Amino acid sequence: MNDILREYLKNNLTATIRVLLPDLLTPLVLSLGKYSSLVGANNPLVYKKLICHSAENPYKISVIPITEGDLR
Repeated sequence: MNDILREYLKNNLTATIRVLLPDLLTPLVLSLGKYSSLVGANNPLVYKKLICHSAENPYKISVIPITEGDLR
């Protein structure tokens, strides 16, 4: 992960990285331009409510806005 971030920052001099420590274990969304990745604890019950898979493209997902109540 460090190599990926280091390479990205080297090629995108205006980019910034913010790391926040949440009160709850929340999914982390990494976005690079038009591509994103969802990283987080394996919690299928929560993710099942928050993630919708595209019928046209099995690799495309949509994540609905997450509230603190969704993670409890």
